[in-house]
Amino acid sequence: MSHTSPDKALAPSGDGAGTGGRAAPLTSWVLYALTLPTGGLSAIIGVIIAYLGRTTAAPLVRAHIDAQIRLFWSGFIWAALFTLAWGLSLWLTTLYVGIPMLFLFCAALLLLGVWFTIRSVLGARALIGGRAP
Repeated sequence: MSHTSPDKALAPSGDGAGTGGRAAPLTSWVLYALTLPTGGLSAIIGVIIAYLGRTTAAPLVRAHIDAQIRLFWSGFIWAALFTLAWGLSLWLTTLYVGIPMLFLFCAALLLLGVWFTIRSVLGARALIGGRAP
């Protein structure tokens, strides 16, 4: 029975140059993929892990970490905008004009979560395959 480190177990066939330290970004991708069931809490933990692993990362891993940080902040900004628009439409329901907008922005938030999850799964697959995000 041989023991291999998690980084070497994840390395694709070949020399694996520039792929060291993949545990942190892989953990972040998995936490990002769990964003919908956790209501975004796992994404916050994932971005903290990404920021902590950023300084010592190999070039390929650094590209994944940078992509994770960009994905988090773009998702955060869109979620904040959709939430503000949802709140405005909730207020407009008192005038009976915000009801369709309420459903529209609720659906937009759901689609944003689905997009975030799909991007996370694709990023994890790319990391495992030794490809850039």
